[in-house]
Amino acid sequence: LDGQSKSHDAQRPYRNGGGSFDVIMRNVEPLLAGQSRMQVSARVTVTPRNLDLCSTLDAFIDAGFHSVGFSPMRASPYGQGEMQPDDLEIMLEQMIACGREF
Repeated sequence: LDGQSKSHDAQRPYRNGGGSFDVIMRNVEPLLAGQSRMQVSARVTVTPRNLDLCSTLDAFIDAGFHSVGFSPMRASPYGQGEMQPDDLEIMLEQMIACGREF
C-alpha cells in the first residue's frame, strides 16, 4: 500500500485508471480479522506525493494492521517519484513525529 486511498490510487492505478486501494483493503480484510493467528503488516513506499506518514500510520493501525513500515523510493525505472534530499528530510521529520506520537 502506498499511503491512504487518494495517495495509493494515484501511484497504483489499474490500467483503466481506476484506483486499487479499495479492492486491496477488501481483499486483506479476512487477514486483518485473523490477527490472533498471525500478524499482518503494511509496507508503504514513500514518494514525494505521500509524505504525511503520521496520518497514514494512524489510518492503517485503525484499519487493523499490526504494524506499518515506511520505505523511501530511492530509484525508479523512469526517475519519477524518487525521493530527493529535501524529501528525505521531510520523511525523517515525519518519522520522528510518528515516534513522538507513539
